[in-house]
Order: sequence, then structure tokens, then C-alpha cells
Amino acid sequence: MARRNMLQQHVPAQPQSQQLEEEQTPQAQSMEELSTRDREVATTLSKYCAYLVAFLPELLPEHILTVKVVIQEVLKEAQELLGRKQVSMEEKTRTIEQLLVRPREDVSRMQTFHKGLLLGHELEKQSVSLRWKTMADFWSETILYTFSNSRTVASS
Repeated sequence: MARRNMLQQHVPAQPQSQQLEEEQTPQAQSMEELSTRDREVATTLSKYCAYLVAFLPELLPEHILTVKVVIQEVLKEAQELLGRKQVSMEEKTRTIEQLLVRPREDVSRMQTFHKGLLLGHELEKQSVSLRWKTMADFWSETILYTFSNSRTVASS
């Protein structure tokens, strides 16, 4: 279960990082200064967890094959939703916006990548500082959970 949550949370963390760098209003700059630490924590831990899922799944609490299957499922979901051909960031953004405006299906039946997109959309509605605080808290708790329940730590 933790691996799906990691991937679901990783989806919104990356565009949020890029978006903050593009905002240039004085209010946005002030908010960015206040949330710089949370932003760094969230993006660093998100990338670290993605690295664990992709390259060191044996360190995660779940069985290594389960982790590998989940990552393949999420990559396939992303390709199905965003397309397989290489397109510009603007085209990907348009595709994501279309996914967000179409009638919502039951969230419990959505796939992990789509849930991540929706989560990112919901996070965009929060203030910048609260958005990064939320993400930093999630990733900090995820790291603590992951390593306190890791098979490697437990077998030591």
C-alpha cells in the first residue's frame, strides 16, 4: 500500500516544484521564501522515494515483485492517459487539464496515476505555503513509515 501512496504523491510533487519557480509576483515570492524549506523537503523526499521504488525496491516494506508490478502499472497508466509519443510540456498540460475537467468517476475506482493528478489539482487550490507543508509532512511520514517497516531493518 505504501508504494501506491508514494507514487500517487510523487505525481503532484514534480509539477508543483516547476510551477513555483515560474511564479514571479511579489506575493508569490514572499510565499516561496516562507515555504522554501518545506518545498526542498517535499521534492527531495519525493525524488528519493521514487528512486527507492525504481532502483531499490528491496528496501521497501512490500515484497520486491509487488513493488515492481506497481511501478509498471503506474507507468502504463501514465502512458495510457498522456499518450505514448513524445510531446511538448504544453500538450501534456492540456491533456492533464482535460482529464481534470471530465466528469469524475468514483475515486476508489481510479488508477494511481489519475489519483495523483487529482491530488495535484487539489493541492493547487491551497496556498503555496500550505501546499508545501502538506507535501513535506506526507513525505516525512512516508520515509519514517517505510524504514520503520522495512524488511531489511526488521531482519537485522
